[in-house]
Amino acid sequence: MGDGVRPARKPMKDAQEEAGLPPGVWMGRGLPALGLTAGQTVTERQAELLFGEGRHRDADRIKRECLDDGADPETARLATVLGQPVEEIEQRGQVPLLALDFVFRPQASLVVLLALGDDHTRRVIERAHERAIAVTLGWLEEEVAEVRWASGRKRTKAPALVVAKFRHFDNRHGFPLLHDHCLILNRVQRPDGTWGALDTVRRYQHVVAAGTLYTLTMTTEVCEELGLATVPREVTPGPAR
Repeated sequence: MGDGVRPARKPMKDAQEEAGLPPGVWMGRGLPALGLTAGQTVTERQAELLFGEGRHRDADRIKRECLDDGADPETARLATVLGQPVEEIEQRGQVPLLALDFVFRPQASLVVLLALGDDHTRRVIERAHERAIAVTLGWLEEEVAEVRWASGRKRTKAPALVVAKFRHFDNRHGFPLLHDHCLILNRVQRPDGTWGALDTVRRYQHVVAAGTLYTLTMTTEVCEELGLATVPREVTPGPAR
């Protein structure tokens, strides 16, 4: 299924293959700063270092080279850290936020069409899905993303995100549900080369706009490619709270 709990000690690659899922891939304009390229496979060690420890994806090599050059273990470890070390955050009694999971999925009508359609229809929907994700992430980079500066008191533009994208085809109950998990690293490079955390409040303030852009982009492309049309739907008000 892909959205279930991975058994302990089972490698990520084996779990993906067992579930019939493609490997995760890297996206975002911030990849070059980490020596990564778009479309490259996400390895388990890379994910562990970046999203689990807040360290460079090549931390093992960087630390080893620092030790070989005579650095002490603590200095070598700090050389691999992106932004504020996780240990410092935990010492303040806070939980480090190292990533944000943005989930992109088509509206229900397109999910049904994907499940029941022919090969051509499925290819059109999947292409539109991928394009809509790329457009939305690009918009987040250009218009929304800001990095914190000076202990969070200042903000500056951060048009270079690091994203690990994982494709899933069904939900936890086994029903068809094309969707992608885009794990956005909560560490971005500032103009001066240092690393800081994203302004996550600003991110959450634009979640609805991001979802709308994804849906509009995908629906428009699918309708144009397949000769379909959308129908306005009247939303009935729910119960008062």
